[in-house]
Amino acid sequence: MQLPYQLTQQKQVHRLWKSIQLIFWSIGCVIFLALIFFPKTGVLLFWNILIPVAPALLVFATGFWRNVCPLSTTVLLPRYLNVSKRKRISVQWQSRLHFISILALYIIVPLRHPVFNNNGHATALLLMLLIAVGITMGFFFDWK
Repeated sequence: MQLPYQLTQQKQVHRLWKSIQLIFWSIGCVIFLALIFFPKTGVLLFWNILIPVAPALLVFATGFWRNVCPLSTTVLLPRYLNVSKRKRISVQWQSRLHFISILALYIIVPLRHPVFNNNGHATALLLMLLIAVGITMGFFFDWK
């Protein structure tokens, strides 16, 4: 049995995490909108600030980025809004999706310098595609 103090403390920690997620999500939205309306600034913010900071956070604060990543927060919207069917992905589909993600990586990474580093709209389109796929998956399957 938990004491009222422990429940209050858990609620405070939960609110703190939600606040931090909202801050990072807002920053992600600003960068996304900059990619669309101010492409040069958006490219600078995305590729020269956000992308270098994310791996550093993974190294120095393991688990932090996973919990505050704007893309991750967005694709969990179906779960937060209780509209997800929360099915489990079969091992066969996990293998297929793993293969598709590796294939996508081999397509996207070579395009970074010639396309995405120079074109805010292309980067925004890529992010929109990732968000759409993530949200669609979130409607059917549990978690990420």
